[in-house]
Amino acid sequence: MNNRQISPLFLIGYHRSGTTLISRLISNHQRVRLAVNGKLFYYLICWLYNNKTHLDKMHLRIDEIEYALRRKPVSGLNFDLAKVFVDTFKQLNEELEASPSTYSKAFLKELWVRVYKYELQKEVMFIGEKYNENLLLINILPSIFEDAKIIFIYRHPLDVSYSMLTSFREKIWAPKNVNDSILKWLEWNLLWLEHFQLFKSIDRHVVCFESFLDQEAQECNKIQRFLKIKEEIDRGGEDIQPHKKGIGEQLRSIASVSLLAEAENLYLKLAETNGT
Repeated sequence: MNNRQISPLFLIGYHRSGTTLISRLISNHQRVRLAVNGKLFYYLICWLYNNKTHLDKMHLRIDEIEYALRRKPVSGLNFDLAKVFVDTFKQLNEELEASPSTYSKAFLKELWVRVYKYELQKEVMFIGEKYNENLLLINILPSIFEDAKIIFIYRHPLDVSYSMLTSFREKIWAPKNVNDSILKWLEWNLLWLEHFQLFKSIDRHVVCFESFLDQEAQECNKIQRFLKIKEEIDRGGEDIQPHKKGIGEQLRSIASVSLLAEAENLYLKLAETNGT
């Protein structure tokens, strides 16, 4: 197995905040392998750490994890990550004769290396995953992957709410109304504000999606410098035009004044958490 030191990379942020767009741009880079909608370690960490606050949002059995992975396939990598993950988990579990109560971060790190061993054989600097729910584990991730890099993306709560209410309309997890959406935006983004300092300043980078839409080239260059990769990020493969800024302003008149004020205050504070 290749023993080169490869830093795990996690791209996180609340839903409809531009995480998928930016992760696809980054995953195009020859030095980065990023699984878009990875899910692998979110499910496993929730399971092993028995985080009861998320029990209603996760799958607990390995076959359920496999089903969830196949239901919305991982993109950004050229192999069947779901099958590799499940097969590797079973093999490692048999080798260690472990039970969930005895799993440790060493198990998780070894699993990470084995799952991505094919990518480790290439000239890459970062291997990682974009999955929004990893934001819910922000207080756990740095204790498992001490050398991890993290990119946090945030977007204005009204624009997120508009996108959530229109894109997730038929989904069971869709917000009930604009205030419900803003409240969930607050809950998730507060997690970053509360725990961002668990990552060293050189290991975290914050992207405001509105700034990204206004200055795509400059923001890509900032990410490039953060990751310390020489080659530029190829911006030709993704169309950012459908992602409009200010689309949620039409919701302002029906949003709770106090709730929106709290969210917009947090929105300003998130900019101050950048480490690079």
